[in-house]
Amino acid sequence: TVPGLTNLPASISPAVTTGVLRNRLGFSGLVLTDSLSAVALAAAGYSVPRASVAALRAGADMVMFNADARRVASLTRQTVQAIVGAVGSGALPRSRLEDAVWHILNAKHVDLCP
Repeated sequence: TVPGLTNLPASISPAVTTGVLRNRLGFSGLVLTDSLSAVALAAAGYSVPRASVAALRAGADMVMFNADARRVASLTRQTVQAIVGAVGSGALPRSRLEDAVWHILNAKHVDLCP
């Protein structure tokens, strides 16, 4: 958390990612989270799938997490399902994902114009 700015963990805070990083500092590049399987997020009640949706909604472009090798496929599937479900319900705007893809492709220097 950032006292005086947000009570949410910084990785999932719109005030941090969009408010400070994007708007106040003018950063237009690729934003990756730190590990969304961190103890601080779990202590705040966020599973990796829920934290991933929150981080994307907050302005992150890519989410990262770690998991035991026996769980990584299942956790990845749950995370994708949570993101798809959030877009389907309107909780995560499709335009936010399109913006994230643009940042990813731009960082890879993919020509975005036909």
